[in-house]
Amino acid sequence: MQSLMCVECLYIIYIANLLEKRYNFISFKLNDVINISDRRNKCLLVYKIVKLLKICFKIMEKANIIFGLQFFTFVVVVMVDGCYTISFSVYTDADIETKLMAVIGDSIYLVYLLAVIIACNNLEKSGYNVVDKFYELASKKINKDIKNDLLLCADYAATWRPVFSAAGFFDIRQTNINILLSNMISYLIATVQSKKEEVLKIPNPKTKIENFTIFVFSVTSLEYKFKKVKNRNKVPKDMKDG
Repeated sequence: MQSLMCVECLYIIYIANLLEKRYNFISFKLNDVINISDRRNKCLLVYKIVKLLKICFKIMEKANIIFGLQFFTFVVVVMVDGCYTISFSVYTDADIETKLMAVIGDSIYLVYLLAVIIACNNLEKSGYNVVDKFYELASKKINKDIKNDLLLCADYAATWRPVFSAAGFFDIRQTNINILLSNMISYLIATVQSKKEEVLKIPNPKTKIENFTIFVFSVTSLEYKFKKVKNRNKVPKDMKDG
């Protein structure tokens, strides 16, 4: 199952790299909008660029439908496998070679996961570069109609930005790496402390299952904190009207 998920990760990386090249090409072609003197040719080029943006967005939608749930499942499997490997390495009396092989085996899947996150993050950045390019061109001294068209295209590009989603649970971007690693480290620390207390024969009601519950709770609490910060940054409606 995990090997199949790794193949799906390679497909996601391939699609992300392909779309990133398309968006970089769009950014490059946008420079021609200023260089072309004929208004009709300018409008035609802008129309072709918007059409290409829409095609890329459709590809993103299809990719999210096909791979979104599988990637979310892959993340869950990697997290559970990582927790099991940590518990196995800390609690069992297996030899060093066995523990090392278990860690290396899980690290391979973690590398695939990080590669997908980095590829998707680079794709999202290339999409924002296109939006910035539209605004940069619109800020120059050009025809008013062309300027309005560029601002409208910037809105389209922002709406159709390339974002891979894990079945709608979260967007795949580089901030997920910090959350993933911080929670794995938190679980490792909790497990090591529990093992140390067992060795010192200090009574402790926590069990391995409760340690995993602590890990899950830390994930949900971090998600709650992110939502709280996001809601705090929202501008109230009455302030917008004012």
